[in-house]
Amino acid sequence: MNIAIFVCESVWMGSVSLTIEMLETASAFERSLGRNETLNYSLLSKSNEPVTTFSGLKIHPDSELHNNVDFDAIYFPTVWALDEKLLHDNAVVSDWLVHQNASSPIILGLLTGSYFMAQSGLLDQRVATTHWRFADDFRERYPHVSLRAELLTTSDGNMHCAGSVAASMHLTMNLIQQACGATVAQQVERHCLMGYKAQHRWIGDGQADSMKLADRRIGEVLNWLEQNLSEPVSLDEVCARFGFSKRNLTRRFKVSTGRSLFEYIEHLRMQRAKMLLTESSLNIEQVAIELGYQSSTVFGRRFRRAFELTPKRFRQNHQKLKSNTIFKN
Repeated sequence: MNIAIFVCESVWMGSVSLTIEMLETASAFERSLGRNETLNYSLLSKSNEPVTTFSGLKIHPDSELHNNVDFDAIYFPTVWALDEKLLHDNAVVSDWLVHQNASSPIILGLLTGSYFMAQSGLLDQRVATTHWRFADDFRERYPHVSLRAELLTTSDGNMHCAGSVAASMHLTMNLIQQACGATVAQQVERHCLMGYKAQHRWIGDGQADSMKLADRRIGEVLNWLEQNLSEPVSLDEVCARFGFSKRNLTRRFKVSTGRSLFEYIEHLRMQRAKMLLTESSLNIEQVAIELGYQSSTVFGRRFRRAFELTPKRFRQNHQKLKSNTIFKN
């Protein structure tokens, strides 16, 4: 598989290097299995000049963009200071990408990398995602793209987008599995994605479904909150991901749930906390991390305020009750 990785000024070095490290890891496992290497990648830019990344490190491209080589997969890593000038300076990318798309390569946009795909027009009438902080700008620039900023990954035909670093790794894992097979992909996943959760644990509480909300869009927000309880959440992020104004989201959320956004998040975390304390072997600190609290102290204080018991005492009481019930049976 011939892979192109596009780099430009202000590209985020980690987005480039993490992709390369995963591809190199796959190649290493192929060699260990006595196979020929499947993945061959090149760093491309609009010229052969060194590119200055966001961190100030230099990347030396392998070649400039040209139409003499067709690629099987094309990466657009995330760019930090993405603005009108940067897009204008790299306008040549659009024509190059349209030419490449004639052979239907796998095209991957990592966070703001999806801008280059949208600039070419290839995302029109397709589903995409991007970094949530750029969601409002993306919607304004590309109204014909179906932006789903609440999704961490999207796939529509040969166009694939990621909205986070972990989601970017997930897309690369899919590419490796397609190119190298399940055996190599499993080894790469074990070495590179330790601790990554493609789906958060304890999904399926059914809070949003059971409420049978009349406001479908608020229902989508509730489902997203359920799946992202371990992440810090702000009003700005939710508004950007789902396309609400702050005032509109606040009003509709209160009408639909009877709670403010943060009251609902706290309620959801407390219900999830009880489940984790009674149905998992996680210690108190691990439970706190799973629920997105800064420390077990903060978690303990919130839990005690909600239930008038410490998490430790709550677990002990449950275990004692369970033990007594088993004994009586």
